[in-house]
Amino acid sequence: MSDRDDGRPGTLAPSDPDDEGRFVSGRPVALVLALVLVGAALFKWWPSDDRAVRRQLDALADVLSVPSSDTELSRQTRMDDLRSYFAPDAHLRLGSIDVPSRDALMSLAEAWTPPEGGLFVEFVDEDVALPGDGTARVTLTAKLTTRDRATGGINVDSRRTEIDLRKQQGDWAITGVLAAGSSQ
Repeated sequence: MSDRDDGRPGTLAPSDPDDEGRFVSGRPVALVLALVLVGAALFKWWPSDDRAVRRQLDALADVLSVPSSDTELSRQTRMDDLRSYFAPDAHLRLGSIDVPSRDALMSLAEAWTPPEGGLFVEFVDEDVALPGDGTARVTLTAKLTTRDRATGGINVDSRRTEIDLRKQQGDWAITGVLAAGSSQ
């Protein structure tokens, strides 16, 4: 059985003369495809607290990463950005180090000397819990990768971490961090 063209663009007529009145059109298929694409785009970009928290953590990892060719200006820019990710009353426990506030964190960060080969920070295996009260708890693995300039070797330190966040004025701010004290 073969289809023949009836002369109209986008249609095929059936080869059986008894089915002359029925045509197959590409329009319904195109409409369904367009609806699927619009639905996928809405799902991807529709506001979601889960996606907002994940974006916030990805951006924080970028701010915490230090290139090997770091300059004083880029360091100062990162320090200014870092402050915006934490609530003023944020409390961090990083292994044995207790940091009671954002101001104390900023003092530690400004005094810290990054490794000469740079530092790459990434958060993996993120599990975001949103109880619905404007807070979030994220359990993740923080991977810190450094390069030894002398040997060229790569060192990876992974720590299981819990991060608490609170939505403030439409943005997610970190209110607490509990990081394991040893590499996993």
